[in-house]
Amino acid sequence: MKIAFKYGILFSLMTLTWLTLEYLAGFHSTLINYHPIVTNFILIPAIILFRRAMLEIKASSNEPLPFRYYFIEGLKISLIITILSPVEQYIFSNYINPNFFHAMIENAVAGNHASREQAEAYFNFNNYVTESLIGAAFMGILFSGIGAWRMSKSKP
Repeated sequence: MKIAFKYGILFSLMTLTWLTLEYLAGFHSTLINYHPIVTNFILIPAIILFRRAMLEIKASSNEPLPFRYYFIEGLKISLIITILSPVEQYIFSNYINPNFFHAMIENAVAGNHASREQAEAYFNFNNYVTESLIGAAFMGILFSGIGAWRMSKSKP
């Protein structure tokens, strides 16, 4: 469980760092139209970090580990990430960029991407917490499965 806590916390710190860099680079203000594209690039450090976790799990054993073991360990990491995701959202929306939701709503309305009511229903703390919980759980299961498959097939 030590590896799960370590990488769950590292993943949360990486996410907060990513969000902060998006904000500082202007993707929440002057370059807001690029935000839907740029924000998806977080998958790159996410995959790298999850792979490092799987490699550390592998290195912690002197014998080959089965798919199930890696998968369960990946799920443990994913559980920590999922539990911390509302905390990340809170820190980000209250301390790093308190204007995030307002800026996203105004951009969606100005660009005729949504009515004000639709934008307000989508761009708010509660919806983002819900999405982060679902997204973290789903991606965690996916990453755990792929990572477990790769690790169990690789040479010791």
